Amino acid sequence: MKTVFYHNDSGRAWITIDNPPLNALSPSVQAGLIEAIASAEQDACTTGVIVCLGRSFIACSDNATPDRLQNVYQTLEQSPVIWAVALHGAMHGCGLELALAANIRVATADTLLEYPQAHLGLTAGADEFPRVNQFLGAAIVSDLTNHDHLLDAQALLTAGAIDSIVGEDVEAHIDDLLNAIEVSML
Repeated sequence: MKTVFYHNDSGRAWITIDNPPLNALSPSVQAGLIEAIASAEQDACTTGVIVCLGRSFIACSDNATPDRLQNVYQTLEQSPVIWAVALHGAMHGCGLELALAANIRVATADTLLEYPQAHLGLTAGADEFPRVNQFLGAAIVSDLTNHDHLLDAQALLTAGAIDSIVGEDVEAHIDDLLNAIEVSML
């Protein structure tokens, strides 16, 4: 079953993840993201958007190893395309880690970051989420991973992990931001 869809809209790449129910970063999503990012680069797209269908942005990693996930994050981070992500609903550490590899992060007010490992008495290592640790700081991440706390969109904005909070039409807001960036590049 295909979980990642790519579309080139006049030089703007659109990547849609549809892996219900939690948009897990499964092996098929990881491979699909890497393939879609490569397609955007081959199509010479200057900007791109990553969105997830359903109730949430990436809410789990489907037990992927940190090394495999880092390959996906680095592919996005090193891409010459200017990438924006549309965050909504729940996301876990790997979802924010992917978002932080993008250039622009826009969230709806219902966006929440949590670490489900805390529910199970497990902790996430600092090496598992280096971008999250860099943006939020080790103390906040330790609190999240060890004490089952949540961060809402406002806390993520204050910490600098997202760029803006918008209403329901996050994709239109991202489209406007990227249009402005493209104009400034002329």
